[in-house]
Amino acid sequence: MTVNRETAVVHIYGLRRICGTEFRYIGQTANLRGRLQQHLRVEECSVGHPKRIWIEEELANGGGVEIVSLEECSWATATDREKYWIDHYSMLGHRLTNVAKPVGTGLGRSVDGIPKERTTVFLSDEQVKRLEALKERTGSPVADHIRRAIDFYLEFGDWLHDIETKIDRIIRNVV
Repeated sequence: MTVNRETAVVHIYGLRRICGTEFRYIGQTANLRGRLQQHLRVEECSVGHPKRIWIEEELANGGGVEIVSLEECSWATATDREKYWIDHYSMLGHRLTNVAKPVGTGLGRSVDGIPKERTTVFLSDEQVKRLEALKERTGSPVADHIRRAIDFYLEFGDWLHDIETKIDRIIRNVV
């Protein structure tokens, strides 16, 4: 089926457990029924992808997945509206499978300092503003700052967690 992008109505949709309230995936399509069928053929996702794992678990437990239209819009605005709904449900605590990249898959070593793979990072508006300001001050690309932050966390994350745990214990003992 060919879709006329000038006139087609696009649905921004969410996938959830049948009769559930938590959305696990947000997407866009001109054909809700056809898109749901594509999602239910879990082979469309690589093994280990969070969406595939979630759908397989639902089906294995005798449940099902439903598609819900959240909004209708044009193709011209679909990507922005999809991002809006992803941000909206992420802020509400929904565990969206298209937001986080699974740990341990697709992360390759760099070759001569050039990463083998790109990773999408979702940032809040405040984080974007702060990174852009840092870029202006230092002249370094935003990606460099993100890589440094990840390196710092990987080096000192356990240490910081240990301190937070100790502070929590002290507070509990004092109170």
